[in-house]
Amino acid sequence: MLDCYQFKDMNMLEHGQMVHEYFIDLHGLLANRPTKFQWDIPEETQNQLASMFKDVLLIPQVKDYHLFHDNAKFESKYIDEDGKQHFPDHALNSYNRWLSCGGDGITAYLILNDMYYHITKPNCVTLITYGATLLWTAWAEVHANAEMFGGVESTSFKIKKKHLIKVTKKVKYD
Repeated sequence: MLDCYQFKDMNMLEHGQMVHEYFIDLHGLLANRPTKFQWDIPEETQNQLASMFKDVLLIPQVKDYHLFHDNAKFESKYIDEDGKQHFPDHALNSYNRWLSCGGDGITAYLILNDMYYHITKPNCVTLITYGATLLWTAWAEVHANAEMFGGVESTSFKIKKKHLIKVTKKVKYD
């Protein structure tokens, strides 16, 4: 994890730490507390996310998930002909590595499903087990990675944000 880089000078462990910090900050945003990060989430979407509060795992329960969700991403890394990094099956590899190191089952499940809300088409999305936590983490990850995309004003960030807005709307939550 220390030798595999998410981007520039940020390795996978540092990326995990940043995702966790953003998750904590998102918790604050949705509880109407002051935040330290810039958030670009429409009010309607914030309200939908806030309605999930009671089903989001507690911050101490998700720390290992956030820190180690990409623990084996380096095993999946390849660079295409344009020099762009790709990490196919990195969630599955990280899940297997977590379990092989004696990691707990809930964290393993979260690691395995980390990409669910990022890649599932909105018309196919459902609220899966620990879905509220995974959806909040997806929002935290996109914002934590915003610098890599060129900031919250970049086309790449806006595409990812638009997808998460659609996904969040499709999640049926009571």
